[in-house]
Amino acid sequence: MTVVSIGIAQSYAALGFFIPLWFGERASAVPKVTTPWQHWQWRSSRGEPLVTGNVVDGTAGKVEIGMYLAVPSPRATVVGNTVLRASTAGIRLNNQSLQDNTFYGNSVVESRFGLVLAQVPSIGMPGSAFGSWISRNDFVGSTRQAIATGFCTTPVTTSCVSNGDCPGSTCNVAGFPFAAELSLDGQGNHWGRACSDSNGFRGASEPDDLGKRDTSAANVNDSHPYGVPVAAGIPAGVLPCQ
Repeated sequence: MTVVSIGIAQSYAALGFFIPLWFGERASAVPKVTTPWQHWQWRSSRGEPLVTGNVVDGTAGKVEIGMYLAVPSPRATVVGNTVLRASTAGIRLNNQSLQDNTFYGNSVVESRFGLVLAQVPSIGMPGSAFGSWISRNDFVGSTRQAIATGFCTTPVTTSCVSNGDCPGSTCNVAGFPFAAELSLDGQGNHWGRACSDSNGFRGASEPDDLGKRDTSAANVNDSHPYGVPVAAGIPAGVLPCQ
């Protein structure tokens, strides 16, 4: 459980046992979820969820994690959602949820970390591989960094890229062991960069003049990023930067 999922589970106790994907508020917030479940749909005989059309707005400071896939993995398809200004992470995948979920057409705006990929053994069964499909999303305006793979030793629900992100504890920056390609069939994501800016994505070895990059993890890459927003659809004639 995370701060976010605890806050929702307190208000939606009946759902908390069955629905393994959370939309977030802080546990200390008023017990009402910003984004209700009206867009939750079951799409297959195996009960695999489709989550679409939601807006999670953290502008008022109540949302810590916009969308959090809990353990075990639900094999969810998450499409066409918007997360605004989440104070910790826009979208977070933990452990087994790294393995086989699909994200496309989502827009994550001005969150501390747009995307978090975390292997945290202390809060569930570890994942065995990275196999989720993350393509054609917009991760823009991240206030700390677009992608994080570390977690603070206390609390482990806080994402990080350095010890400075973890007041009173340390950042486990070696916690994500898998190679993660954030493009599918030659289509990546938009990271708020034009193609003229390091081909649209700055990896761990490509900091800009201010030392900023999109990921600090050498094992995370988007080989085919876009230089324009694509979450609402790829504009006619637009190709990936590379």
